[in-house]
Amino acid sequence: MFTSKGQYQCYTDAAERKRTVKYYNKADYILINQALMDVDWNQEIGGEQNIESVWNKFKRVVMAVEDQYIPIKKFDSFSTRKPRIILDSETFELVRKKNRLSRRYTVTKDPNDRRACNKVRKTLKGNLPRKLWPTPKPFRAIATQN
Repeated sequence: MFTSKGQYQCYTDAAERKRTVKYYNKADYILINQALMDVDWNQEIGGEQNIESVWNKFKRVVMAVEDQYIPIKKFDSFSTRKPRIILDSETFELVRKKNRLSRRYTVTKDPNDRRACNKVRKTLKGNLPRKLWPTPKPFRAIATQN
């Protein structure tokens, strides 16, 4: 969304929903194997002529055993996203230019591209809000030692 003040706002309109994940590495495979061996497949499938109905019955049994012995975890699908950042159009263009120059430098390894990237990065740092400034490496090293 572009506002009249020249700021970009990035967001999604997707509804928040819970997502479930099955932890197959924590499943009890011995019990799964035993449960599948205990099923009387002749009685379960016996006499069926249609392969589709045989497959549906087999899948239903396997899914029931899976639901019983494989743990699941539910979590919000958007919980790991970073909060949105509002930048003015000039800063947004500087970010794009810095990214383009950085990609070009990694391909060409040209010192002129590196100098141009550093120049844009210094200009960009002056335009960024203070909370987005990168932490200097020496300060980071001192902070992690204490």
